[in-house]
Amino acid sequence: MIGICHICGTFGRLYLDHNHKTGIVRGKTCNRCNVKLVGFENGKHAKHFRYLYRQLSGRFRFRWNELHASSFYSLNGYPPAILCLDDIEIVAVSCSLFHNYLANPPLANLNLQYREHMEIDV
Repeated sequence: MIGICHICGTFGRLYLDHNHKTGIVRGKTCNRCNVKLVGFENGKHAKHFRYLYRQLSGRFRFRWNELHASSFYSLNGYPPAILCLDDIEIVAVSCSLFHNYLANPPLANLNLQYREHMEIDV
């Protein structure tokens, strides 16, 4: 599925997020947000990313990445992911986005039971 993540609002490939105890579909999320929800579901306040960035031009301009200090340094002979701040767009991702999503799952009212490889068009 391609679309907009219900948590961070990034556009790209999406996954159906579901409650692993009840099986109820909660929403469509990007891979980064979906992985972070596992910690919340297991009762741990997961350390999640605070900022995302994307290149303003080139073939990766639609791909959002987690922003880390290491993004500005060369590693293992590779150039840094970010050469200049003028070349990227940065967005803040608030912790409250995850909490609000879990408190009010956008697709829970449809009462859909998750099945592996399930896709929906909503």
